[in-house]
Parts: sequence; structure tokens; C-alpha cells
Amino acid sequence: MDRSDRRSLATRSPRGIVVFETAGFLIAAAACWVTEWLDPPFHAQQVIVLSAAILALGTVTVTWTVHALRRIRFLEGFLVICAGCKKVRLGEEWVAIESFLGTTSDLRLSHGMCPHCADLYFGPKTRRSAP
Repeated sequence: MDRSDRRSLATRSPRGIVVFETAGFLIAAAACWVTEWLDPPFHAQQVIVLSAAILALGTVTVTWTVHALRRIRFLEGFLVICAGCKKVRLGEEWVAIESFLGTTSDLRLSHGMCPHCADLYFGPKTRRSAP
């Protein structure tokens, strides 16, 4: 499974979502001015108050959207790993961590053994000192 297939729309194009949302509120504010201008008499105070309300709502909405997108990106960064066999959960499937890292990044993997495990599996006398 390709990493880009697992990512949500929110993390693929967060700027696009914010830009689209902002443009929508600006268009709504501009529409207030156009409709007031096309339908005389022109009431500037009424249009200013309505535009300010739309832009205030837009600012709050865009701020919350940015916050939600950051939260989504943070939560999607979690990787569920089995405590026993160290396999990684991808949806309903469990795959070896080597396989996961090999397909989701440009990493080349190699195996080694930490000193604790070397002592545990082979005994303390077999451990070589690092060069």
C-alpha cells in the first residue's frame, strides 16, 4: 500500500482547503456589495455591517479549519506497532516493520543487535566491542 493512498485529503492539500474556504467568504462579502449596488438605494452602513459579519465569521471558520488540519496531521503521524512482534497496523492488515518502512520511504534497512539483546540471546561473553 502506497503511503499517499493512506493519507487523507486534509494532509494532502491543507493550503488548498484554506485558500478555497477563504475565497468563499471573500466572494460572499463581495456579493453583498454587488447586490446592494445593483438594487438602489445604496445603504453603505448596512453593507459594511453585513460584510464585517461575514468576514468575522470567515476568520473564525478559517482559524478553526487550520487548527483542525494541524490536529489531523498530528494524529495521522501515529503508527500502531505490535508490542510483541513489532508488526505495523495498516488498516486491518499487519505488516512487518521492514516491509512498511521499505514501501513508505526511501530508507534501506539493515539489521543489527543492541547490547542488551546480544547478551540475552548469545550471552555476555560473545559480544564484540565496537571498532
